[in-house]
Amino acid sequence: MKVEEKLDRPEGIERYPWHPHCKNNNRPNNRLYVPSEHSTFKLNETDENNKNSDSLVLTLEGQNKMTLWKLEPFFADERINISWQGGRRAELKDGYAILRVAPFGQEIVVSTDDAGLQKQLAGWVNGLIALAADTR
Repeated sequence: MKVEEKLDRPEGIERYPWHPHCKNNNRPNNRLYVPSEHSTFKLNETDENNKNSDSLVLTLEGQNKMTLWKLEPFFADERINISWQGGRRAELKDGYAILRVAPFGQEIVVSTDDAGLQKQLAGWVNGLIALAADTR
């Protein structure tokens, strides 16, 4: 999802009365992200090799839980912000950024104010989208 607008005040969120965040509009830190573009990854379940589909999974291979992620190295940069993580930060290990994500939240927002990191982040996202299109 490409975020067009971040709503963090009750009067903005109330524009979407059907959304669950509107029903709990008095909670602190309640936010609603309005997309300018969005899609979902639908993995090709008939792909025998599952090669492309596996590349769309962020979980570090061999993990029992899906909370340990293997990401591109730039995710370990302190200027990358990942929502819902509290004090957790990605750490470099074996050429990748490893992040133990919080086991709650329905969406995670990644952002940065650094133009170079924004370019890397956009490239990574666009690569995932292109890969997902190839799996269909």
